[in-house]
Formats: sequence, structure tokens, C-alpha cells
Amino acid sequence: MPCIKTGFQAYLEPHSVFVRGDAYELYGVYYFRICFIQRGPFIGKIHFHIRDWENWFDEQGIGVVGKNSTMICSAEQCSYHGPEGV
Repeated sequence: MPCIKTGFQAYLEPHSVFVRGDAYELYGVYYFRICFIQRGPFIGKIHFHIRDWENWFDEQGIGVVGKNSTMICSAEQCSYHGPEGV
């Protein structure tokens, strides 16, 4: 599965938070390996705007050292602003 953005930053609309990690895409489905979550934006540009998701595995583990989570979204549930971001 190709990584389309290492170190992506996304705004997670339902929780009004920002997440950071690596983004993958396969057949129009996005897979996010999320490493960090915080209330304010990280330094840098926003690469995704996530409005909803199909599954978010280990959501409660974010912030625990060494614990990442995986989110799966369809193209209709998020907007990709490209590798340069906005």
C-alpha cells in the first residue's frame, strides 16, 4: 500500500482536534496511522480534513507512549489537500 504523506496533519472535525501520522491510500480508501492528537494545530500545513470515518482502531490509545491507532476513511468522508497541504 503506497504511503501518500509521511507526517500528515489533519483536522478531525467531529472532535475539533488535530491529528498527525502517516497516510496511505488504496483504491480510493484512506488509511491513517495516527501517532499524535492535540487541540491546536501542529506546526506546518493541513493535509486532510476528516469529517467522518468507517473505523478507528485503538482510538483511546492515542497519547500513550508507543501506542498508535489506525483510522479508515472513504474519499467521501475526508478531503485531501495534497502533499503540500493548505
